[in-house]
Amino acid sequence: MAEQYYQTKIMKALRKDHNAYAVNGQYSVGGIPDVIAGVPLTKEQALHHFKTNKHLLCFLGVEVKKPETMADTSPLQEYNLGQIQSLGGFSLIASSPADVADYLSTIKGQSNKTNAIL
Repeated sequence: MAEQYYQTKIMKALRKDHNAYAVNGQYSVGGIPDVIAGVPLTKEQALHHFKTNKHLLCFLGVEVKKPETMADTSPLQEYNLGQIQSLGGFSLIASSPADVADYLSTIKGQSNKTNAIL
């Protein structure tokens, strides 16, 4: 069987059994894992993680739009961005690296800018 068969099985299991937000796509870059997933943790699980690790990786979804089409998201795009947020991840619509930098500064508590937040 093709590798895609196993990727699909793994993604379905992550979504169904672990309430994870799992993605892969036709635009994957070489060397990037086939499946990227955000797995929700309870506060207790996250605190346990911090006992042995200095950082906790958070899932960030960025929907990229041209500046003139920032408000033109499809219902599916809005749904997926909302799913990321509902599972504890972060998501935004951006048209520039500055939009993303402002958003990251905001969620890290380093700025009051919120213009790029969905």
